[in-house]
Amino acid sequence: MTVSGSADTATLVREDLKITEKGTIGGLEELPHEFVQIESLDGEIRIVNVYCRDGNLTYTQLSSIENFGKKTFCIGDFNAKHRQFLTHNQSRDSNKNGETLFNYLNGDNACEQESKLHCHNVNSPNVYTRAIEDKWVQLDLIFSHPDLIGVVERFVYEDSLLSDHKAVAVYCPGILRPKERYLYYEEVVDWDSYNELEFQMKSESHISKLRRSADWSKWTLNERCERVQRAIALSLTQSTKKRQKSIRKQALPPTLVSLIKDR
Repeated sequence: MTVSGSADTATLVREDLKITEKGTIGGLEELPHEFVQIESLDGEIRIVNVYCRDGNLTYTQLSSIENFGKKTFCIGDFNAKHRQFLTHNQSRDSNKNGETLFNYLNGDNACEQESKLHCHNVNSPNVYTRAIEDKWVQLDLIFSHPDLIGVVERFVYEDSLLSDHKAVAVYCPGILRPKERYLYYEEVVDWDSYNELEFQMKSESHISKLRRSADWSKWTLNERCERVQRAIALSLTQSTKKRQKSIRKQALPPTLVSLIKDR
């Protein structure tokens, strides 16, 4: 399911997860965002998705996000650069969003104390989420309250989700069960075969065809997002090849092992 609170943001929710609430947060009218509340094995959790244009991030917005609930993840493109907080190799030490974020987290706020927000991908050397030629920076961040730090098993960069940014994620199997498959071989994308020019041409063609469609003006924002996402996925499939990857060394589920022993 797709949840969207603005023209700049959309949150995709796995079909097996139950949404109990969704919408926008009061006080964040100037910040493109939405939130979803979903059921987990540890009760309901909230996920806030934001997009901060350069120079528009404020203390008030950060405070509203921080006080939206202790079981909350805040994810998104913060467009924040600050060398003391986020590793990057661009010439500017910081920008306005980066200074606002850094100062807020370190106590320059209404309460004059350090923020409780924890960033899960701070200072990951030589790993970027946005790059132009040889200049890279971490703009896409994941924050949570201290109550959720313990449920995060690991932080990952998800290369299989391709756009102009690299996707970031936290893996929390203790509260959100992953959808597992047990196969001897699985087909995975062979990223060495990725043809950037072909991807650009095909994605532009597919999206342009969608926008010229007679039904474009009739579709809701969510329907447009879903169709554009499918067009991007199709373009990626057409500009890469698949290869087989053995997963024989992965442990079989205990129930399957017991059945084998019984036989």
